[in-house]
Amino acid sequence: MKLKVFTLRPDEETGCLDDSVLESFFGDPDHPREVLEISEHFFVHEQQPRWAILTMYRDQPRADGTKGHREKKDWRAELTSQEKTLFDELRTWRSRKSKGDGLPGYIIATNQQLADITRNKPSSVAELLQISGLGPGKVSRWGEEVLALVRAHSAISTERTEVTHD
Repeated sequence: MKLKVFTLRPDEETGCLDDSVLESFFGDPDHPREVLEISEHFFVHEQQPRWAILTMYRDQPRADGTKGHREKKDWRAELTSQEKTLFDELRTWRSRKSKGDGLPGYIIATNQQLADITRNKPSSVAELLQISGLGPGKVSRWGEEVLALVRAHSAISTERTEVTHD
């Protein structure tokens, strides 16, 4: 039996809880888990409401019959050289944010989500919300910064292309 604690807080604008981290953890087909018990606790910390969820679970066999973590996929390897630059910038940004906010980087965005952002190059909040696992909470908290990085990278890429074609 394993334990995992999730602490969720309402999004300041919508008041809704962003439960995408729960969906990602328990909905991962490559790492299936059986929930044995859930205990929920609502509390207020520094005048902010929080919802703590203690889950007891056990790993289940994957479709291939094995248990445990899958090999990490190199999302960067699937990108073009120009896309790799944006991907690296997004990872650097995520690292700074995670240290500053005291959160693990994967809570802000997984490598897969950063690769999806890199490939799709969203230009609006609505397009950013189309990236799997980026809910209203994450997008309202970090979306404008991500969009600014994508716009800046697109502007630089456009300038390079124009200079190359002259």
